[in-house]
Amino acid sequence: MYSSQADAIRTIVVEPAVTRAFWAQPRAWYGDTVRIHIETRFIPDGTKVTLELWEDDSAEGNADDFVAAIEGEYTVQNGRCTVEHKLVWDEEGFGDPSEDEGGAYEFYVRIVVDDYALEARTNLLYVAIEEFRLSG
Repeated sequence: MYSSQADAIRTIVVEPAVTRAFWAQPRAWYGDTVRIHIETRFIPDGTKVTLELWEDDSAEGNADDFVAAIEGEYTVQNGRCTVEHKLVWDEEGFGDPSEDEGGAYEFYVRIVVDDYALEARTNLLYVAIEEFRLSG
């Protein structure tokens, strides 16, 4: 005997999402080209993605600093988007990193998918400002 619920109509809601966003490496230097990976679910191919570079100031107790929009046309393909970006910024706009940032910056990328009103961000990328020197 079959249950009457076997023929019931069920509604399945498919919600688009940015499931993961991360830097390909944990550290970089000023001027390096770094790769950003974005993974999505239920977002059609060709959907535009906007990227913004921000400097994290949560450890200092301040608001995060907008660095720049990452220029280019980026779209989702097969649920993914990979972007290469050269780490350069207006050095005068941040002041002296050795005084207020501990000699390094921590950047993240804010990802915006306007078509679905989605926002996400990457993990932090540690960018040392002062060169590493061996003593001796």
